[in-house]
Amino acid sequence: MSTAGSTFDTTLAVYTGTSVSGLSLIAANDDTVGLTSEVTFSASAGTTYQIAIDGYNGSSGHIQLQLSGDAVMPPANDQFANRILLQSELARTGGNNAYATKEAGEPSHAGDAGGHSVWWSWTAPSSEPVIVTTVHSTFDTLLGIYTGNSVGSLTLIAQNDDAIVLSSVVMFQAVAGTTYQIAVDGYDGASGEILLTVGPSRLMRPVNDSFAHRLPIGRSADSVLGENYFATREVGEPEHAGGPGAKSLWWTWTARATGPVTVDTHGSDFDTLLAVYAGNVVDNLILISDDNDSPFDQTSQLIFNATAGITYHFAVDGYLGAAGTVWLNVRGTVPAAPSNDMFANRAPLSGLSVSVIGSSESATREAGEPLHGNQHGSGSVWWTWTAPATGLMRLTTDGSTFDTLLGVYTGNSLGGLVSIAQDDDGGDGLNSAVTFAATAGTTYQIAVDGYGTDYGQIRLNLAPLAPLRLLRPQRLANGTCRIWVASTDGTTLEPARAAHVEVYACDSLGGTANWTRLNPGFSFLNGMLYMDDAAASAIPARFYRLRETQ
Repeated sequence: MSTAGSTFDTTLAVYTGTSVSGLSLIAANDDTVGLTSEVTFSASAGTTYQIAIDGYNGSSGHIQLQLSGDAVMPPANDQFANRILLQSELARTGGNNAYATKEAGEPSHAGDAGGHSVWWSWTAPSSEPVIVTTVHSTFDTLLGIYTGNSVGSLTLIAQNDDAIVLSSVVMFQAVAGTTYQIAVDGYDGASGEILLTVGPSRLMRPVNDSFAHRLPIGRSADSVLGENYFATREVGEPEHAGGPGAKSLWWTWTARATGPVTVDTHGSDFDTLLAVYAGNVVDNLILISDDNDSPFDQTSQLIFNATAGITYHFAVDGYLGAAGTVWLNVRGTVPAAPSNDMFANRAPLSGLSVSVIGSSESATREAGEPLHGNQHGSGSVWWTWTAPATGLMRLTTDGSTFDTLLGVYTGNSLGGLVSIAQDDDGGDGLNSAVTFAATAGTTYQIAVDGYGTDYGQIRLNLAPLAPLRLLRPQRLANGTCRIWVASTDGTTLEPARAAHVEVYACDSLGGTANWTRLNPGFSFLNGMLYMDDAAASAIPARFYRLRETQ
């Protein structure tokens, strides 16, 4: 609000109140722009403000009053009646409580008056322990869980102010079918961005919470990220680094070379405990090395001598149950290049079904080598395989620990290779997969690379595809016959399999049967291929047969 443009030395004041003797000052100013005045204040919707303009030392003249502002709306779920419904079993949602208000009759969440609450609603799908958290919100939150259908008659189930630093966490026993009302407010009126997570405790635990589900680290030197907010401690699990902890995460790592290894949690944002073990059972592990606080801060660091081929297990916990973001950094001795790094030294595969383990760590690319998966990589390894039989083959890198590239070729020299199949991310996640028609006696060269500069442990899987079969044709309402093709072993078909399938039809059986191939044009649904034969609508009976091509 400003008097800029007025012709005299102004004073400006803003008040609330309904009588001149009962005014409350909100803002006031004498000279801001020359001899005119300007004030800035936060207005509340529905509030009436009284504005007074006077002349400094009795001066007078023409007044120009300018008012401008940024109109703000409260969040959509500001009121209990407008709470947002969370529909999934494990729900994560964002929000903001800036400009939110507090209703008449609304309780003080977690024992603090707050002042900027927002509301959600969630119905428990089953009876079990449930966790609700505001971890990763940007302000000091208050959290309240209630049952009830009106803001003035709520029953408190659980509440919390600061469970993890300034974030709130509650855990309670949910009852299937019960709807819970969730309020998030700010301590002492604080506001900001909200991250709300609601769900059964079994779904909130990190995937590598238990020793049995430790995550692999596929490189000699690597950094991995995790969070231990809702991690637990197992029965029989040792106390790591001699400190009392209760929120451990697990990783596993196999040394690719003999030599010293440095492991640390630098970059983690809490007081960590770190331990390295050997062994296969959580209650009978052999301690290799451990550390509580490194020389630098409350993170941990240790060095141990690793033996090539030995698998080690890393545990990271929080001192006295501390929790936060975990950075685990491993720096081991870098191994020599793999024995099958070069095309000339490709490793042999034998048999119709093969699964082998390898690594692309320290691998290189040769001059004149093609782009595997039609993408740029930095370090390939090679295998060679001679087909013992003719048929469709499925080759994947599923189970590898990095973003793979896959190429299949024929030819006996790097410069004379003929591409048979290529793929980047056709397998599980970032792994690769190809289907190709193998001919008995033909030798195929197989290359695995890493996308960009990626590398790690490789699992290469080769197996014949199960034969296909026709299901009973489906007569649609318009008379068209829908022809379904499925795998004989019930596995999901890849859409690319359609390129190797032909369907034939005829109108009678016997010596005069005339089989005609239907025009190709498969669709893909529910793991099966199908095509529609519109010509069947004018034919009482029609017969079909399937042919797989190489």
